[in-house]
Amino acid sequence: VFAEREPTQNGVQESLAGRAQFEITSWKFWQLEKLRREFVENNLEREYLSEVSRWKERKASFEEEERVRAIEKNAQYEKDYQEKRALVESILTGDSKYVAETLEEIFSEIELPLEFSINYEVVDKEVKLDLDLPEIEDYPTVKSDILKSGKLSVKQKTQTEINRDYATSVVGLGFFFAGIIFNISPAITTVSIAGYTQRVNRQNGNLEDEYVYSIAFDRNIFSSMNIAEVDPLQAIHSFRNTINISSSYELAAITL
Repeated sequence: VFAEREPTQNGVQESLAGRAQFEITSWKFWQLEKLRREFVENNLEREYLSEVSRWKERKASFEEEERVRAIEKNAQYEKDYQEKRALVESILTGDSKYVAETLEEIFSEIELPLEFSINYEVVDKEVKLDLDLPEIEDYPTVKSDILKSGKLSVKQKTQTEINRDYATSVVGLGFFFAGIIFNISPAITTVSIAGYTQRVNRQNGNLEDEYVYSIAFDRNIFSSMNIAEVDPLQAIHSFRNTINISSSYELAAITL
């Protein structure tokens, strides 16, 4: 709203009277009042019309700026609305491009204490991951405990303990990524993860990729679980899976 009030004749008259006090001077002081009154009367109409004209110009300029600002603001509101609407539709429908772009962004930002890499594919309502797992050699081989005496006890883990820690960790990674992916869109029904590691082929001596597990996570089953409390090595059997784990928790190679 244009706050400046429209000029009035009384206001202009007062302004002219103030000017007359400084602009109209004469040594004939007995004529000053008459001369100043004539100055006001002679200039009132012209000055009033001029003030009104300038006020109208300022008002019109203000209203035009407000009109343009309103158009720009409405256009921005419309743009924001359409972008948010498109985003919500992409989330709800599981748009493949949206899911792929979101996966790329998430995977580029995730930081874990062990090295891993991921290849992924979005197929309809399913996300498929190839997960290059950390190596067992990178896992701790010692364990520590505080004795009743307050001393720190450090012991070497058994091979079975190392194997169990590794198997629990790498299968747990599958659950970790499945949870992230299901949160991208309610339309994603399945997350299929195949985990592999690098091992020496004893026939040719070369380092080769070997798959050690495959899990097809179903959204309905996954969402019913309290993931923070599950044992990945037990929970894996709630889903279609392929895994070959020995009694000493050693993960053997599988064929996909």
